Amino acid sequence: SDVLELLDVEVGPSDCDVSREVELSMTFNLSRPLRDALWEVQFMVDSVDARIVKVLGRTPRGDLPAGESSVDFSVEHIDVSGVRPSVLANVGLLMATLVAG
Repeated sequence: SDVLELLDVEVGPSDCDVSREVELSMTFNLSRPLRDALWEVQFMVDSVDARIVKVLGRTPRGDLPAGESSVDFSVEHIDVSGVRPSVLANVGLLMATLVAG
């Protein structure tokens, strides 16, 4: 069965240059506790020519209890050097991955 149920996600700011700051807030429910867990946040650009994944950061490791929890993550800017502007205008994905153990 699924351990994680995502209840709410907020990402901002919107309607701005992709290299600006990013703020991510998530509320989630865990069906069981997770030990030594962290969230890793990445920005991926995927085109016909290349896939570029930039790790934006990680939350501190810690134990997460079963039930509802929340996490807030922010970075001052996204380093998009080496990515063509035409690719950034069309394709981009913000990913948050929960890693435990």
